[in-house]
Amino acid sequence: MRRGIPLGAALAAILLTAAPTEAAAPTGVFYGGETPQQRPAVVQVAKSGKSVTKVVLALTLKCTSGDPIVNRDRFDRLKLTAGRFEDNYGPTTIDNGDGTTTDYRGSVTGKVTKGKVTATSRLSGDFYDATGKLLDSCDSGKVNWTAKP
Repeated sequence: MRRGIPLGAALAAILLTAAPTEAAAPTGVFYGGETPQQRPAVVQVAKSGKSVTKVVLALTLKCTSGDPIVNRDRFDRLKLTAGRFEDNYGPTTIDNGDGTTTDYRGSVTGKVTKGKVTATSRLSGDFYDATGKLLDSCDSGKVNWTAKP
């Protein structure tokens, strides 16, 4: 059984922050947008402008089984060099709690300018049963997106 984060939960995780207090107020510049898949994308750039504090977005993955899934991806503390950032990870194995596992891989590359963030993201996952047999492979493919302040 695949376990993705339902879109509503992904959107809530992206948009909600801790209860507003003076000390917990987020700093920096926030950019928001939507992928061509009609999924949310949010970028936080540090107040100093020297790093991307976080990138959070939801992506639709096409699967070999024919059943697409929506899942979120997140990247933290990305260094900005000449306005550009990039990161990747994986495979990262997630225990789904029912004996099955998922190996995720993700990547993001982008550019921050005064008026927007342009980026390309990709998320893929291989789903395995309790014996290690591959059940399904899913991939968003390269998704280009833009976010604005």
